[in-house]
Amino acid sequence: MQPLPKFVNRYHGGTAVNSSAKNKNDKSTDLALARFAVIAPLVCRNLERPDRNAVRSEILKTCWEFPDGKRKLVAERTLRSWVASYIADGFAGLRTKSRSTKGLCRAISKATLDRAIELRLELPCRSTRAIVDILRKEGLTERISNSTLNRQLRMRGYSKTSLKDEAGVFQRWQQQTANDLWQCDTAVGPSIPDTRRSGRLLPTKLIIAIDDASRRCVHAQFYWDEKLPSVQQCLKFAIRNCGKPRRLLFDNGPAFRSNELAECFAELGIEISFCQPYSPSSKGKIERMIRSLKEDFYREIQHAPLNSIDDLNSALHQWILAYNARPHSGLRGATPLERWVRDSIHIINIDESVLEGAFASRSQRTVHERTATVTIGNIAFQASPELAGQDIEVRWNRDSYDNAVELWQDGRFVETATKAKVEANVDFARRETMRVRSRRVAE
Repeated sequence: MQPLPKFVNRYHGGTAVNSSAKNKNDKSTDLALARFAVIAPLVCRNLERPDRNAVRSEILKTCWEFPDGKRKLVAERTLRSWVASYIADGFAGLRTKSRSTKGLCRAISKATLDRAIELRLELPCRSTRAIVDILRKEGLTERISNSTLNRQLRMRGYSKTSLKDEAGVFQRWQQQTANDLWQCDTAVGPSIPDTRRSGRLLPTKLIIAIDDASRRCVHAQFYWDEKLPSVQQCLKFAIRNCGKPRRLLFDNGPAFRSNELAECFAELGIEISFCQPYSPSSKGKIERMIRSLKEDFYREIQHAPLNSIDDLNSALHQWILAYNARPHSGLRGATPLERWVRDSIHIINIDESVLEGAFASRSQRTVHERTATVTIGNIAFQASPELAGQDIEVRWNRDSYDNAVELWQDGRFVETATKAKVEANVDFARRETMRVRSRRVAE
């Protein structure tokens, strides 16, 4: 059996790039994302029974990381329950209350353990005894045993064995069919005049995604930044044009580590994997694609009259069309497009409304107690009186949200809030009616 590529698939513990008000729903979302990371290989991949049983066994043997910082095994009964909940209710079915803090390390403080991890990462061959000696020289006053520290480091994946360089064990690998895995990455792009700033010359950012099996570039585009909205737009275009990938392999950039992006793909049933830090071989195909772009496309456009980022992207898309139609040495002379068409039967397209809903912008808000309104981008939207004072999640299309936004609670749609109207004549007789309705809902 071919060894798995060196990338990790687990709850990443990231935080949303867009800052928003934190509330109790965040803990439920974090736990649901952690559970989805565990079951994703079973519910996202197209596996035959022998492979499915092997994946299940691997999941049961893996020590998974959860939002509370614990790394633990998942029981077979628990795994079956999570899979059944996801099949029945989707991602919302995984939202449950977090478990107790049983199993947390009480013998060693978090600060001491974090410093011990830094020392182990600084020199992976450093023994636990040497780490304790260094901590004491740095002023450690608490009493810790070598065995306890060694066990805690091993539980968190920082043992000397796990950090040892695995030289000589890697093999070339690729997926069997198109859309089994997409590799995504970012790179610095050419500098062009920024029309937003009086033509000032500024560098661009390239966001690119390719299919692992066919080497087809599913989408690539230049932006002025590599933040979450840009990443979302690029991947939405790719899914709309090329169908739904079963897995996505990301770099460890902050936008890829966003909880908002993870929740989006969890709702679409797409598994997320992350490259192991300091392991560029995990994403060798897309690194080679970026190299081809720099050696060919970047040099060609140095002499082209590019007046805006739209001109740059238009030239890039023409280059990608030619690249996808060019014979590829890794495909035995076939073109990426030919290899893609061969697996067209495996392509799954997503309905446009579902796609737009999953990629909608999200923000936690508290509905105003007196006016029952929520504000997005300095625009007030009117919610139902029953929602006054409640914590809700607002979702909206980033490109057009002037007239209405969606209100969600606990991962379920509640209602659509329209733009609030400010009128001269107000019927104050409605006040008592609203109070009675709100009191009945509370009861």
